[in-house]
Amino acid sequence: MDDKNQMKKQSYLRLLAYAKPYKVKLGIGILAGIVAGGSLFGSFFWVKDLIQPFEAKPEAIISAQASVAESSGLKPAAETTGNIEANAPVSGKKNDANLLKMIQTAQNVFKYLHLDVPLTKDGKMTWQCILVSICFFVVLWLIRNLAIHVNKLYTRWVGAKVV
Repeated sequence: MDDKNQMKKQSYLRLLAYAKPYKVKLGIGILAGIVAGGSLFGSFFWVKDLIQPFEAKPEAIISAQASVAESSGLKPAAETTGNIEANAPVSGKKNDANLLKMIQTAQNVFKYLHLDVPLTKDGKMTWQCILVSICFFVVLWLIRNLAIHVNKLYTRWVGAKVV
């Protein structure tokens, strides 16, 4: 086993010696691969915060329906039908605080960039905020795909020249 690993190591080192004239392009390709991989890895941390406000939690929906029913004098929908409506609004103080913090950060960024875009109006997100969010994700997607393309192009080009 040790001889196999030693042979593989020698082969890679020999190939790296041949790739020395192309080290700039190889470095750009590796850096682009890190950017592409990092963008995918980083997005896993955002998914929870983006989806959490839209999750339907049965306890919150039942309590919200009960409070609305008490104020209107009707029976809650969960008691009458036995089903829980998935479209009922859910409000959690922790989620609202995180959302408020994200909006404040975005407003600070907009002020720094001298953009006059209202993010909220009457406690609701404005269409400008939604448009900016969509454009932001499209730009991130373009950067990631460009990094993937550069990574494949340069690493394959160096590989073709070396081998």
